[in-house]
Amino acid sequence: MAKQCIQSDVYDYEVEMVDAMTPEGNPSGMKLTRRTDDGTVLGFTSDHYGLVNNKPLVEKAETAFEEAGIEWTDRRFLVTNGLKKDSLGARFRAIYDFKNENMEIATRREDRQVGDVMGMRLIVQNSFDRSLRLSFALGMIRLVCTNGMQTMERELDLTRKHSQKIDIDSLVTTEAVVQAMEMFKNAGKEFSLLSHQSIEHDQGLNILANLAKKNVFSEKSREGIATIWNNPTHEEDKSRNLYNLYNATTQFLTENVAESRFEMSDNTGRKVLQNLSLAASNPARLDKLVKALPVPGAVANN
Repeated sequence: MAKQCIQSDVYDYEVEMVDAMTPEGNPSGMKLTRRTDDGTVLGFTSDHYGLVNNKPLVEKAETAFEEAGIEWTDRRFLVTNGLKKDSLGARFRAIYDFKNENMEIATRREDRQVGDVMGMRLIVQNSFDRSLRLSFALGMIRLVCTNGMQTMERELDLTRKHSQKIDIDSLVTTEAVVQAMEMFKNAGKEFSLLSHQSIEHDQGLNILANLAKKNVFSEKSREGIATIWNNPTHEEDKSRNLYNLYNATTQFLTENVAESRFEMSDNTGRKVLQNLSLAASNPARLDKLVKALPVPGAVANN
């Protein structure tokens, strides 16, 4: 049976903290976080935990965007389950695309330089089971095909830790948005590095096979990515380099996974980028990653 992953776009539910009781009916010293609309228990925490509900967080984020002088072009709310499979509402993301805030990535096409334009994506993250930090996650959106892409930049914490003294007005500030924009300007260097690492077509297929062997993604996903790598949809992706291999990955994930399983898509894309970035900067890692896997049942010649 396929693994169930629940997600929704209904984000403005309220969450409260209540005492977790022992079987004898005494306070345990721990707290439960639960939805007030349907009573779903989302997680456990202590009474020192500072709870931030989604709706005021979104309102504050959008005010900060406005004060920073940037306007989102697309917005999506994503609510998912958490540590408990049936705890819908434990994690929340507000995904904002800023296509007008963009940069050109210097990529290489045979003997000439070309550009690939990236828009900025900011993801406001929150959780009620302590599985996500209250933070901005920086991403990119490829404007030629609207693929969602990862960056290697670390998440920008909006608070160092949850506490009862959390003041939402001091969390999602204009300064935090400006800092995220500066991070976006620096994020393109990683993709340029990938684009300058040329590979043979069959080496790209070998990389996909090795990543599947490492359980970075499933065999079914490998087949889907390989299909795009073999027949690029976009003219910009016909070069054979690590950047275009990553583009084949994000195109497959965006078109086939992200709509119903965003977290799986997000995690897979991050792992692929980590592996390709390490290979681009380390020849020994690249040599290992492009090595063909042995054919099952083949006998080596003496």
